[in-house]
Amino acid sequence: MQAAIQREREKTQALLQERDRQAAEKERELEERTARMLEEERARNDMANRAMYELLVVSFFCILAKSCT
Repeated sequence: MQAAIQREREKTQALLQERDRQAAEKERELEERTARMLEEERARNDMANRAMYELLVVSFFCILAKSCT
């Protein structure tokens, strides 16, 4: 009887360890995905900011060129 109880405890412990391992792996994957998404968003924001800057610079020089003529 004690051996059967011990085997069940070991099975339960193994299942709990596997569950914890899978949870840790999923958390790591989610953290990597979040970091990747943040980096992609940052890159999009940088491109949008660069486009706005270039638009303002071109607009300024167009206005400047008109005022100089």
